[in-house]
Amino acid sequence: MHDPGKQGREIDISVHYEAIERLRAKRQEPANQRLLSERKRIIEPVFAWIKRHLGFDRWTVMGLEKVRAQWALVCTVINLMKMHKRWVSGGLQLAAG
Repeated sequence: MHDPGKQGREIDISVHYEAIERLRAKRQEPANQRLLSERKRIIEPVFAWIKRHLGFDRWTVMGLEKVRAQWALVCTVINLMKMHKRWVSGGLQLAAG
């Protein structure tokens, strides 16, 4: 067994420690807590739907430009599916061509 000696344990602090602490402090503010609460209700279910129903749980490309393109495709699929659902139910009228 390793003896820590008279000085006790040594803890490494991340170079990002101050940024993490600032974020923690921001999350404690009531206005920010309300915003986070709204995010849980509005956008998080969409992310869960993307993962569960589209099976999209990781990027299959590398590089920021390709990731952005892939995300744009995912968003396009979601929007088209929503439009189709409204169209089928009669809630969306498509312009005659």
